[in-house]
Amino acid sequence: MIDIILFLVTMVALIFATVFDVKTKEIPNWLTYSFITLALTANLIYSVIISDYSFILRSILGFLLFFIIGNIMYFSQQWGGGDAKLAMGLGAAFYTYPNLLLDLFDPNLTIPFVITIFINILIVGAGYSISWSAYLIIKNYKKFRTSLKNKLKETKYIQAPVFVFAVILLALSFIMEFKLIGIISSLLLISLMYLLIAVKTIDKICMYKTVAISKLTEGDWIPKSVYHKGKIIIKSKAEGITKEDMALLKKLKIKKILIREGIPFVPSILLGVIISLIFGFIIPI
Repeated sequence: MIDIILFLVTMVALIFATVFDVKTKEIPNWLTYSFITLALTANLIYSVIISDYSFILRSILGFLLFFIIGNIMYFSQQWGGGDAKLAMGLGAAFYTYPNLLLDLFDPNLTIPFVITIFINILIVGAGYSISWSAYLIIKNYKKFRTSLKNKLKETKYIQAPVFVFAVILLALSFIMEFKLIGIISSLLLISLMYLLIAVKTIDKICMYKTVAISKLTEGDWIPKSVYHKGKIIIKSKAEGITKEDMALLKKLKIKKILIREGIPFVPSILLGVIISLIFGFIIPI
């Protein structure tokens, strides 16, 4: 019974969060906090009913694990605050694989399921981010092409050493008779360099925008410190803008501010969880 409840609560929370993230790029606190509370409460009630407190202990452990991971991802600006809170809910709900699904699927459970979910989300998220960036490049191709040319000129000092290192790596692989590994490694190194340049370019032309103070939401990322009369009034910080910051901006009658929008990441969290439930750990070991 507990597996059914946690499965339904998780899927409903993720689906609603995905809709909010895609439409508004914001996940309401009521949704994430309700998800966390329901997951912990369901495990607690079940533990009391069957007099086995391992369920609530595992739920708390999963929550704490994703609390640490979520904060690391949040303060490194890889996830938004809503993404991190959703992950905490996942930890509380799915520390172990739901037994009810074992009759339907044959997942790879070689590592703890809570770790499986995190790694699968990262793998799916990488592919999702690349696909989203490709979409933005196509949508803004003219701007991207012009900006990319400038970016390539700016990064010549990086490109040259990478090419030299790739050639050295390739030469060593031929000398040591690891030709295939050397060719693949060299191509991956060069490809990764240009991928990063492309991502930085699309980030610059699509992810930054000036918005009215009235449209700011708590947690919006500020890429540059905000000045007023030559003095810094709000510093750029990982946790984003606060309610106090917004009140100060209104008090000083500042009309607009530059923010950085992130890619809506919850769809990849939803997909990563679904893949984890069906296949388990997607890297065969």
